[in-house]
Amino acid sequence: KPNSGIYVPVAHKQGQSISLETALKIIGPLLTDPNLGVVVQNLKYEDTIFRRHGFFIENPVFDPMLASYLLRAENRQHNLDSLARDYLKRKTVSYDEVTEKKRGEQLSFAAVSISNAANYAGEDAETALALSEVMAPLIKEADAENLLHNLEIPLARVLCSMELNGICIDTEL
Repeated sequence: KPNSGIYVPVAHKQGQSISLETALKIIGPLLTDPNLGVVVQNLKYEDTIFRRHGFFIENPVFDPMLASYLLRAENRQHNLDSLARDYLKRKTVSYDEVTEKKRGEQLSFAAVSISNAANYAGEDAETALALSEVMAPLIKEADAENLLHNLEIPLARVLCSMELNGICIDTEL
C-alpha cells in the first residue's frame, strides 16, 4: 500500500515488543507462501537472516538493489537511500540517522525507540515497494527481465547458500 508500512517490534530495550518466535510465526507464512510475491531490498542479506531462522523466501519477485546493478552498473551506490534519491526524488532516513551514529558511537537497533524504528522500517518497506513499481518498467525497457529473474535473483540465492554453508575447495586441482 503506497505511503504506508507495518513494523513488528522485536527485542527493543524499551516499550512493548513481541518475541522473535511470535514474530516469525506471523511473518514466516507470508515469506514461504509461493502465491505471495515478495519485494525485498538486498535479497542476499534478507535471505541469509530469514534462513538462519528456518524460513526460505519462496517467491522474491523484485529486488531494487539487483535491478540497480543491471540498470546502472557504473554507479557505486545501490543502497535504498541512493535509489530513493535517484528514482523517487526523496530523502529517506538512513540506518545511521535512526541509530544516531556519531564519531565512534552508535545505538544498537534494539535501543532505538519503537516509534523511530517503526518509522524507519515502514519507510524502508514502502520505499522498496515504490522502487519496484518505478524500476520494473525500466528493467523491461532495458530488456533485462530475464537477467534479473533468471540470473541475478537465483545467483543471490546461491551466494546466500554459500555464505551459510561454506564451500569446499579442492586444493589438489
